[in-house]
Amino acid sequence: MRNVRRLLRPGGYLDMMEITDNGPIRSGFVFGSLPGWWFGADDGRVLSPLISCAEWDSLLRKTGFSGIDSVTHDTYRLPYPGSIFVSQAVDDKNIFLTQPSFPTTTNPQATLIIVSTRTASYSVLANGLEKRLRPFFSSIVRIDSIAGFASIEPQKGTAILSVVELDTALF
Repeated sequence: MRNVRRLLRPGGYLDMMEITDNGPIRSGFVFGSLPGWWFGADDGRVLSPLISCAEWDSLLRKTGFSGIDSVTHDTYRLPYPGSIFVSQAVDDKNIFLTQPSFPTTTNPQATLIIVSTRTASYSVLANGLEKRLRPFFSSIVRIDSIAGFASIEPQKGTAILSVVELDTALF
């Protein structure tokens, strides 16, 4: 999973479809004769190489992902022993932007650009974001439209937080 993490930029998503239910014997019966089926024996997975969603969540967190952010429900485990789940590649900056109260080693000398719209409700949202994020950035720049973003040249390490999509679809 560390190699997979290196392939994704921070903020990139990993979509996986895995068999996560060790209960039915059919998986081992069908695939047990393949030599690769037993690769997990050294990790304590002696009956099959499968791991549960909880174990996937832990593994993803240890290897630079956010853990399982979304997963299909396995209400019909017998016919559908697999799960589809999504995780995001994270780094300190990504964790900081998604969880501002979570302590990270983000550089406090960085600049934050908040892109909003001119409507009253989103101005209130941008004010709240600016107030909450002020301790984590040396400067915060507010832009009232995507068009206003063209006049700014962000430096390396600048964080951009856009809430424009909350008002109207941009793309």
